[in-house]
Amino acid sequence: MAIFLSFSQAAPVTLTNTKGSALQSELISLEGGVVEFVNVKNRKRYKLPLTSLDHKSQDLVKKWAASPAALSRDVKVSSNIVRGNKKDPREDYDDRITTITPKITINNKDGKKATAAAKLIAVIFAKPVTVSNSFYIASSESVALPSIERNSEKEVIMPKSSLVYDNKKYAKYGNRYYGFVTFVMVGDEMIAKDYNPHGLGSIPHQTLLKLKARQTYPTDFSTVKMGK
Repeated sequence: MAIFLSFSQAAPVTLTNTKGSALQSELISLEGGVVEFVNVKNRKRYKLPLTSLDHKSQDLVKKWAASPAALSRDVKVSSNIVRGNKKDPREDYDDRITTITPKITINNKDGKKATAAAKLIAVIFAKPVTVSNSFYIASSESVALPSIERNSEKEVIMPKSSLVYDNKKYAKYGNRYYGFVTFVMVGDEMIAKDYNPHGLGSIPHQTLLKLKARQTYPTDFSTVKMGK
């Protein structure tokens, strides 16, 4: 399941023209001395010469254009979770080892702008075979992403993890693979996310960032401390 999230709209700012008229706007781009924005009130797009704004608004737009916020947020993440399953040679015939290797593609769909440098994070979830209403975190890995050029993509292979479990009907130990969440962060902002199964998509990224590999949590994550 690939989820596309667009963050092309910026946080609202007040733009004032040289005649003193002010407008709440969401900045989109600054190219060739022309600023493009969305009028917050009517949700329509407009383009104006930068020089039609007062000096304070011009400075605000230029500062925004030089920041990561002006770069592409038109990003899609697609995750291929490659799994292997084999007999655990140390145990009985039905005890298993699952290997998990996330192969993730990050696609910058913007035809004009590169992305900001970012961080790619992959969290692999498992279910303990003997404890209900809980998640075991098989792995939680992050890698630095360089800027991705316009209309380009990058594939990242994350570190492999493994799970060992008792596969009998009277299972006695271990954790079975359950699913994943992969997401891209620019600073404190999540700009794209992919997950499976569907329920994992509702976990806030602030919680995901707190989860530790090889630890077990209740499914409501009530034991996760959200402070700094």
